[in-house]
Amino acid sequence: MNMSYRALIIDDEQEAIDFLSTSLKENCPDIEIAGTATGSEQAISEFKRLQPDVLFVDIQIDEKNGLEVVEEIYGGGQHPYIIFVTAFDKHAVEAFRKNAVDYLLKPVDPEDLKQACSKFKELFQKDRQYENLREFIIGSGKKIRFNTRSGFLLFSPDDILYLEANQNYTKIFTGLEQSEMISLNLGSVEKMLPADQFWRVSKSGIINLKHLFRVDRKKRECILRSGDTEISLRISRDRIRDMPV
Repeated sequence: MNMSYRALIIDDEQEAIDFLSTSLKENCPDIEIAGTATGSEQAISEFKRLQPDVLFVDIQIDEKNGLEVVEEIYGGGQHPYIIFVTAFDKHAVEAFRKNAVDYLLKPVDPEDLKQACSKFKELFQKDRQYENLREFIIGSGKKIRFNTRSGFLLFSPDDILYLEANQNYTKIFTGLEQSEMISLNLGSVEKMLPADQFWRVSKSGIINLKHLFRVDRKKRECILRSGDTEISLRISRDRIRDMPV
């Protein structure tokens, strides 16, 4: 049985939504249109309600643009797959900084749409494998394997202090000046970590709660301690309210 995926289309023009819906049905029939939204607040509300696998997002929406909508969704700790669909190409660099799957220009060419959907499905399946691996690691207490440019690294989750995004790579810190670079973005790495042990403090950082020593809510700062080493990290404004401890 073929797998199906659920999509949310976000665009301020109903005509554009209808065009993309039709094109998806004709060219990517395994992607179901779970819902649509014509405004930023409706988009965020529909995302929370529907929990789609992939978002097709226009850049120009209303008082919030598509990039800001994605940022708000990310701030809530969720990282759906994003395909931007817009008439403007000037935001492409910023879109890819938000780990967008693809950036399509209107009017969308069917072949470009097929290619973008194929990229999304490939990433979805790969991340599902990471999730299965994460569950195995949690259940077995074994080390996590992270690929690098030249091979791979093995870490016990307890040995990791924090992780930091570095464009499409991630730095894993085990001490004040001890770090390793791995060839996965932070969102993919997050899915491999025990969710009850690691917490995202910002869009670019994840901490190990087992090493959390102090939190200053006023300064939006957390202190991690490992032995005699203490490390201070900033907590983003939208994450400080959701501290799990």
